[in-house]
Amino acid sequence: MRERDLIDHILSLLPPPPSGILKGIGDDTALLAVQEGRDLLVTTDSQREGIHFRWDWMTPEEVGYRLVVVNASDVYSKGGRPFSAFVTLGLPGGTSSSLVERLYHGIISGCQEFGAYLSGGDISRTTGGVDLSMTLLGMVKKDSFISRDGLSHGDRIYSVGHPGLARAGFLALAGENDSDDFKEAIARFKRPRTFPMFPDWVEKHPFIKASMDSSDGLGQALSAMGRGSGVSIVLDSNPDLAYLSKVAKNLSIAPKVLAMEGGEDYDLILAIPENRAVEFEKEAGELLDDPSRGSLIYWGRADSAGQAGAIMADGCDANDDWGFDHVGD
Repeated sequence: MRERDLIDHILSLLPPPPSGILKGIGDDTALLAVQEGRDLLVTTDSQREGIHFRWDWMTPEEVGYRLVVVNASDVYSKGGRPFSAFVTLGLPGGTSSSLVERLYHGIISGCQEFGAYLSGGDISRTTGGVDLSMTLLGMVKKDSFISRDGLSHGDRIYSVGHPGLARAGFLALAGENDSDDFKEAIARFKRPRTFPMFPDWVEKHPFIKASMDSSDGLGQALSAMGRGSGVSIVLDSNPDLAYLSKVAKNLSIAPKVLAMEGGEDYDLILAIPENRAVEFEKEAGELLDDPSRGSLIYWGRADSAGQAGAIMADGCDANDDWGFDHVGD
């Protein structure tokens, strides 16, 4: 299939554009209308063959859908909603048109689920494997952006989801472990969950101090929030990690280590003022309307006395380098 034919075919798969997309695929740039009273969010993330996925692990549809989720997660974690998506696709020579079409079916499926219109992108040749990158635009109510650097002393820190479960799925796939214990973990790695209801919840309960997702691991997220806020993070001694017990035992990894190291979860990490913690715990069930999305876990508190970004456990510095570093690792 020629590039022009491929672009025409992608365009034929799309529904009519929403009112905010004045011009989408088919011109040199897209033309978008920004809603009054909203600020524009911009994020970008990628899926690269051999780094984020392998074809013997995942279908093209799963890879395409996953590309959308990893971007949408950032937008949702800031209290925003996806709006418009742009995909850059790098293809090695000899890539079948069937594989490309299946990738775009996954991308379009994800865009439709999360409300982002595929408005443009680029297709080029690569000397490596298949390389996908998305730039996703979102809208957030003016002055409602939730940064990662809003923690202050005493704030309580929670996760919403299942930290470490996707990491367990990755390790099972890498070790060719087909135990039934890993069925859910593998599914979570292949098709991560995100939280489209979060912006609505934030508008109803606007007391969240800071938020981000845990795409590179819970430990890295906690440390990043602490560094940005000038506080250390004092971990709770006994977080509820019962959901990891079987996979952690099978992998011979402590549940807390698996949770802190695990990336690819795309869980929410939230900081709540100490005086609103009880209210938050009571109301947070609205964020977990589907039990398969995970559970609410209390991880610890912010402390202004410690070194910024340090993670403290049982009175001592814990490892503050958990998770995956695409530059250092």
